[in-house]
Parts: sequence; C-alpha cells; structure tokens
Amino acid sequence: MVSLALANEVTQPDDILRLPTSRTPDAPRGKPPTVPVICITTTLSAGEFTLFAGATDDRDNKKHQIVVPHAIRLVIFDPSLLTAHTPTSLLLQSGFRSVDHCVESFCSLDSNEVTELHAIQADAESKIDVDARLAAQLASIDAIAAGLRVYTWMGASHGIGHMLGPFGVGHGHTSCVLLPAVCRYNKKNGSSEVGKRQNRLVELLWEIPEFRTLAESRALSETEADLDLGDLLGVLVSGLGMPRTLAEVGVGRDRFEQLAEYSLLDVWCATNPVPLTEKGQVMEILEMIAE
Repeated sequence: MVSLALANEVTQPDDILRLPTSRTPDAPRGKPPTVPVICITTTLSAGEFTLFAGATDDRDNKKHQIVVPHAIRLVIFDPSLLTAHTPTSLLLQSGFRSVDHCVESFCSLDSNEVTELHAIQADAESKIDVDARLAAQLASIDAIAAGLRVYTWMGASHGIGHMLGPFGVGHGHTSCVLLPAVCRYNKKNGSSEVGKRQNRLVELLWEIPEFRTLAESRALSETEADLDLGDLLGVLVSGLGMPRTLAEVGVGRDRFEQLAEYSLLDVWCATNPVPLTEKGQVMEILEMIAE
C-alpha cells in the first residue's frame, strides 16, 4: 500500500478512495508502484498473489478492497521461516483462510473448470513438518488462484469477514468463525446447485485420512444423512483450536447491527451463492455464530 500511495501521490485518506476498489472496478486505474515489492511469505493466506490490498478507513472503521496495479515482483517461499518465526496460531488461522479461498471459489455459482481444478488441488495438498509446510504454501497458491486469479468471486465469508476485521478480529479468525456458518446458510437457502457443490467438497474432504479421523473423533460419520460442509469445516476449526463464535473473538450482539450494515458495502456479499442484499440476511448468519 505504501508503494502504491507513493506512485499515486496519496497524502490524505480521501486520495486512496479515488483509486479503483472492488466496488468501483471501472474507476481510472492508478499508476503502478515504481518501488518493486519483494515478499517473503510467513503465513498461508497468499494475498501476495492477488491484485487487491485491504485498507481500513480509521474515520468510520470501514474496510475497502483497493485494486492494485502490478506491484509485487517476486514472492519467496521458505518453509523453514514458517517454523522459525510464525506463531502456530497465526500459521493455522492463515491456513484456514486458504481453506476459505478454496471453499468459496469452488462453491461460487460463477466457478468454472479452472476454478474447480485449482480448488481440488489445494484441498488435496492441504496438510501441515518442513516438507508439509512447503506443500501447504504451494497449496495456498492454488487456493487463491481458484478464485481471485481466475476471476471467480468469493462469497459472504469474505464479504462479512472484511468488515469483521476492523472490529479487532484477525484475518484468518474471520474465516474460522464465518465460513462454516455461511456454508450452512447457503445450503439452507440456496439452489440445488449450491448443495451439489458443497456435497462434492464433503466427498473430497472425507478422502483425506487425517481429516476423516478428526471428524470421526467428533462423532461425525460419512453415513449421517444431515452431514454437511458446514459441519465438517466446524470440526476442522475446533480441531485446530481456533475460535468458532463471535463471542470468542470479542464481538458481542451490541455490534451486530453495525457489522451487518457495513458488510452489505462489500461486493462479495452480493456475489455470495445466495446474494446478501438485506441487513436481515447478514444478521441471520451472525446470530448463528453469536456464542
């Protein structure tokens, strides 16, 4: 963001909002940064491979997704850095963020064969020792490529999560809390195609021995008629020791109204498989994970 600001003479908060955002993609493109950016990754979120940069306006606590012209010139993967410098909690929550990229891309009604290929590859490779961490890094590229690199829009876990972040919630923790609930909401209110896509991911997850063992230890069985993607993702979040409710991340019901209103400003709520266009829809999801 600093490199982008320097290239476009951004000196005041309003200046950055004149650049293209996810809500105004047709705005005049900003000048590409002249200072080359080299990233050495220490998490599994893979934001380095997108054209978006998140920025929170401190005046009203709204988050904006800025469309950044080509800025990052080189991304370096060194899995030993994940072991030496990244706290386990951060590593796991950022890994679940990649799961969120994979799931919302695959379940998007705009997905295509390329999307599905990347998502399935990411799903199959996701695991966590040094070799496994490198595999997870490579899988994170597939996860992000499944969506943002092939222009398949994300859904409400990202849309609400973007606005939940400025409430003091870690980027990966927003996915841990929201993704299982959003999947349940979409299955309940979506088309048969939404259900088919979710069921396909259930099958893929169940093929991973470590995941199947975890699910079975939580009394979930492949034969259960009501087994759904939200259940399985919830089990994964719990198994990783990550938060599953808004109460656990310090967001009470007194903040739901504002969070719901802000969430509708994010373009990815509208591109959810069940488009979120009314505050009541967001409130229903928030109540599912209140405490």
